[in-house]
Amino acid sequence: MLNPEHESAVIFDLERFFAAWASSDDIPRGKPAPDVYLMVCDLIGVSPDRCVAVEDSPSGIRAARAAGLKVIAVPHPSVPLDLPSLGFVDVALVSIDRLQTDTVESVLRG
Repeated sequence: MLNPEHESAVIFDLERFFAAWASSDDIPRGKPAPDVYLMVCDLIGVSPDRCVAVEDSPSGIRAARAAGLKVIAVPHPSVPLDLPSLGFVDVALVSIDRLQTDTVESVLRG
């Protein structure tokens, strides 16, 4: 269920795309701790190994991987990925425009 306290979901009309919404404000430990990803997996009732995170930062990549998710990296221009973080990534894309359903399905299949 969508947490109505997440104003950005409403402002950007994103709530229709997500069954659950959480941020580091909802948990005691933020990224790179895996807590936020584990919380969302629990909320939607899906095992982390059946989920894919799309991340743009080294701490987010590490959090997703620590939670057991597959990871697609889409680096933000202002926060380049370091080489160690790339070691935790299943797929790296140059732009969010390149993210396709087929990419997510391929990552899930391994």
